[in-house]
Amino acid sequence: MDSIPRSFILIFFLCSLSAFSFANRSLADGLTAVDILSRMKKVYANAHTYQDKGLVKVVIRFPERDHTVIKPFTTAFIRPSRFRFEYKEIEPMVKTSKFIAYQNGQDIKAHWDLDEGVSQITSIGEALAAAAGISGGSARTVPTMLLPEESHFRNAILFFSSPKRATDEVIAGIDCYRIEDPNDYRGLTLWIDKEEFLLRKMYKYQNHKDSRAETTTTYQPILNGEITDKMLEFSLPR
Repeated sequence: MDSIPRSFILIFFLCSLSAFSFANRSLADGLTAVDILSRMKKVYANAHTYQDKGLVKVVIRFPERDHTVIKPFTTAFIRPSRFRFEYKEIEPMVKTSKFIAYQNGQDIKAHWDLDEGVSQITSIGEALAAAAGISGGSARTVPTMLLPEESHFRNAILFFSSPKRATDEVIAGIDCYRIEDPNDYRGLTLWIDKEEFLLRKMYKYQNHKDSRAETTTTYQPILNGEITDKMLEFSLPR
């Protein structure tokens, strides 16, 4: 039998090593999807301060056209009890609306400019629960991880029935874990920052009889940074 050239053996070895590394690089850290979700939850629950800017983009796909709604939001938080969440709804041919939820100790209130006046609320969780749907979910996803004891509703992103790791991805220059659930009826997918375990992106969909709503939420989070008084003001539009 002819001997196999050493160069061929070397090439075969390198190709095999490369393929093995590629197949296992997303799992090389040994973390399961459950581990990653647990770490994310702890990071938010133990944050001293947190702030973000984000965007919810809802695309409703009809057979003949698409309809898009944009919902920018911001969050500012200092533990234990200073909190402000704001979101706007921007839709073609419709007046832009704005919602604010605010807490400073025992002073808790909310305002939606489609209603008159300011609502005094018994808890910040109550205010956020009221805005969960209209905000495209942004009023609950991160705030309920920051304040789990205040949650008046179930935080869906922590309740995958069988979460699985998918191929890691880079989101806005940040290396992220990607978590999916093949059994989830919403097609819910999360992208979680590998370094800080902060949520960077979320996608889900909902099928209707004659349409499909696809919701993508992106986050620009800052953990334990400086939060100014101005970022926490309860200022109403004139």
